[in-house]
Amino acid sequence: MGPDEPDSGFAASQRDLAQARQVRFGARTPVAASALVETIIGGPAAVKIKKFLRVNAVLAKELPEALRTRITPVRLEGGIVTIEVADSVLLAELRNHHQHRLVAALIAGGSGANRITWRLARTSNAARPGRR
Repeated sequence: MGPDEPDSGFAASQRDLAQARQVRFGARTPVAASALVETIIGGPAAVKIKKFLRVNAVLAKELPEALRTRITPVRLEGGIVTIEVADSVLLAELRNHHQHRLVAALIAGGSGANRITWRLARTSNAARPGRR
């Protein structure tokens, strides 16, 4: 990260130094907050959040409520969305009956995902009585 990048902290420190150089009493010139707001709204993290919201919207549209309550999208990176599934029976059903339709819907929905990775959700030993 260089000094010209808004995420580096360099721009913020320069802004703070410019504010400190101004007179303490009397009129001070305002600092433009529009550039800071633009870096937050248009930054890579915001783009990633918007794409992840699109993934959730596609899943809500394509899957029935009974299935949606037992899955959790956990990651979206490199065009691959990772979804945790509550149990292996549901995992097999999603892979065999819903995989192609969901991928097509994710692509059409503009989520940036073109592949789905399924994984079983971890369960704690407290959730499984009789196991150590």
